[in-house]
Amino acid sequence: MRKINKYTIINNKNLAYALSFCGFEYYVFDNNGKKVYSFEKTEDLIKAIQYLTKIRKKNNHY
Repeated sequence: MRKINKYTIINNKNLAYALSFCGFEYYVFDNNGKKVYSFEKTEDLIKAIQYLTKIRKKNNHY
């Protein structure tokens, strides 16, 4: 049986700050000298990440 992660890791500081601005709390961890941001994985978080990514792609032409 596969274990489902309760948390999701974000490597991008700007995305983590944007999610925090939207009301999502996070913890910062050191991963081999780099900061990573850990969020509790919820449906709302996944939707927010998808929405922010969509806006970024639209406005920055990535």
